[in-house]
Amino acid sequence: MNKRDLTSIDITESLKQLRRSRNITVRDMGKLMNYSYSYISKVENSKEKPSTFFVSAYLKALSYNEREYNELRHKYESSTGISIKYNDSINFLSSETVLDLSRPFNYAENIIFDGSPLTSEDIFILNHIIRAYLKGKDTNSIF
Repeated sequence: MNKRDLTSIDITESLKQLRRSRNITVRDMGKLMNYSYSYISKVENSKEKPSTFFVSAYLKALSYNEREYNELRHKYESSTGISIKYNDSINFLSSETVLDLSRPFNYAENIIFDGSPLTSEDIFILNHIIRAYLKGKDTNSIF
């Protein structure tokens, strides 16, 4: 197998596709990773060479648990021949992760709430409830 470095278009494009499959914007990814969204965009578009620390943070921010992180890390290590070290500074993607419910959602990846998957109608209703709550919070009158 011909090994590639971390700036290979295949590698950086697959990072972008992974992020998109989780329905996470570049800006949200920046918040999850504590990196600027412009740097993440440059990496995803092969304009910046990412460090192994960055790739580890990227993969961990998009992983739901350590098993999934290790599978993703192994995939990238196998395709590049570069060892990616574990990153303690980033949390796994979890039910507490902030999702932008106002944009279209990829329902191939269900959002689970209290053990039940949310439908598009559920998300539509939650979007309106959260907006009403935030509007009331700003004016000191809830609903």
